[in-house]
Amino acid sequence: MATRQSAGTRRAADRPSLREEQRRFTRQRLIDGALEVFAHRGYTASTIDEIADAAGTSRATFYSYFPSKLDLLRAMNEEFRPEVTAYYDALDEVLGEGTREALRDWIDRAIGWFEANRTFAHVLQEALYAESGAVDDLEEVRYIPDRMTAYLAGRAPGRLEAARFRIVLLVHQLQASVRVFETGQFDLSREEFVEEMTDIWQLGLDLR
Repeated sequence: MATRQSAGTRRAADRPSLREEQRRFTRQRLIDGALEVFAHRGYTASTIDEIADAAGTSRATFYSYFPSKLDLLRAMNEEFRPEVTAYYDALDEVLGEGTREALRDWIDRAIGWFEANRTFAHVLQEALYAESGAVDDLEEVRYIPDRMTAYLAGRAPGRLEAARFRIVLLVHQLQASVRVFETGQFDLSREEFVEEMTDIWQLGLDLR
């Protein structure tokens, strides 16, 4: 006769084992170590040994978790994906609303996200040029416009692909513009920068 497990026994069975927790901890240390190294060295110049050293582990341990530096970046990208998805979902609501005020507020928050996560954003762009196998896994060319369902629903069928292209182009332009703004080469306040980007997006997305 089968016996019924108590609620406490089921909860214990559902909890990850100590070994699983250790693997998650080590994996996260490698990702955090990579961000630290990338911040100083960039993606291309960083080595597996430097990442392993920053994580307090070995080269062999690195390879037991990630076959390559690109695979680690893929894992990093997946960690950021829910947060990035939420931003694009919010953008679709903003574009559906169509007001300049709402668009300006989203751009201000998006710039803040790029500023707070500049290492990841810069490394992702660098990897897209440095790694021949990165585009399909890391590039957001298909992913970004796929979140813009409400905005795209209002575009003429013959202009749908052009609208999708504009979304991707403007997102990449925004990220690149943040990098240029941070150099301080232009005498613009942050508020002026946000206003300029809002004008560009409003025109580029044909928001009236």
